[in-house]
Amino acid sequence: MAAFYIYLLSDSDFENLANTFRSILNCNITNQTKGQTEQLRYGQNFGGKYYLIEVCSVEFKIIKNAGEAFDEDYSQYGYYLLCNELETIKGTYFTGFIAYISELLRLKGIQNAVREL
Repeated sequence: MAAFYIYLLSDSDFENLANTFRSILNCNITNQTKGQTEQLRYGQNFGGKYYLIEVCSVEFKIIKNAGEAFDEDYSQYGYYLLCNELETIKGTYFTGFIAYISELLRLKGIQNAVREL
């Protein structure tokens, strides 16, 4: 399955960034998948606190670019989204969806850079 990073330049704190992202996606504050309903989570491999938001068969993890999860090549970005498709869909559709999310973020004033895994 395909995956992307979207690196985010934002002055917002972690919670406000998550709220802005939910607003962009027009999604709830909980997920529908059993066992993953809570969006605010904790994981050492993601540097501590992170958000997991599911929408349109895509899983978005909002991660602080720090600590264990620090990406030196994108050190100027304070956060990033790890985007994974939950259902196998035609690659060009998923790539287009990620480009669309990137543009919506830009329209909300969040500059970003996209990198495919």
